[in-house]
Amino acid sequence: MNFRFPAELKLRLEEAAKSNGRTLTAEIVHRLRESFVLSDAGGAIEDDYVGRLREIERDLLHMREVVLALQMAADGDNASNEPKSGSGSGKDSRETPAKQKRRSPSSVGGA
Repeated sequence: MNFRFPAELKLRLEEAAKSNGRTLTAEIVHRLRESFVLSDAGGAIEDDYVGRLREIERDLLHMREVVLALQMAADGDNASNEPKSGSGSGKDSRETPAKQKRRSPSSVGGA
């Protein structure tokens, strides 16, 4: 069999053959065999990756649901801790201490 290779590819194959201690023919045969092994295994590897990616996606969706539930719970806690208008001591928590003192019953009526 005779093959024609682009000059650059032939040079790379010759360099690889030399560094691997093979003839040019042995290097070409080795690389062709490896390509078949990799392509045969590639389907199994791809299936493993796809399966793992699906697991990760399910985990992320579950985590998202947990985070949303925690945010909703935190929002509910914050709403219940906020002062309601018309209840409590009648003091506006945004008032300065001086304004609160002026409104206190002890300062009313000269006591």
